[in-house]
Amino acid sequence: MAMSRNVSAGCFLALGTLASAFAQTTSHETRAPNPAEASHVAQQYVNEKLAVWQRRLKLEAWQISVRQARGSDLKPKTLGAIRWDKGKKTAVIWVLDPADYQLPFQEMLDDMELTIVHELVHLELASAPRSEASRGSEEHAVNGIADALLGLDRRKP
Repeated sequence: MAMSRNVSAGCFLALGTLASAFAQTTSHETRAPNPAEASHVAQQYVNEKLAVWQRRLKLEAWQISVRQARGSDLKPKTLGAIRWDKGKKTAVIWVLDPADYQLPFQEMLDDMELTIVHELVHLELASAPRSEASRGSEEHAVNGIADALLGLDRRKP
């Protein structure tokens, strides 16, 4: 296995406080911005969440960026993906574009954060042996770890 091999992982999955323009209109729903605003706010949010989770997972040595991707650009039944180069310590995470979400705005942002955490856990496992046979087990473990981390962060049992 080459040390700086590029790896791509499509993942089953699936951001903080929004600007006052997107404040809650009732105690249970957040006003959905127009598509341009949604894309801009979502990008700011995922960039902030990336910085938080990159620090928490001690991945500061990596240059990681987040991009939005249309659903047609991702593998079927996935909401995110990551590609990394271990030798260069670079990675790109793709999250589903807001235009392709069918969730309320705040739930969409929460799901994008889950995608960020999920993909970063994959990056943490970059040195582990990988095969098609182990792919399902890795996904199951990554889903559980990402859910647990966010549950702790959001104070859910």
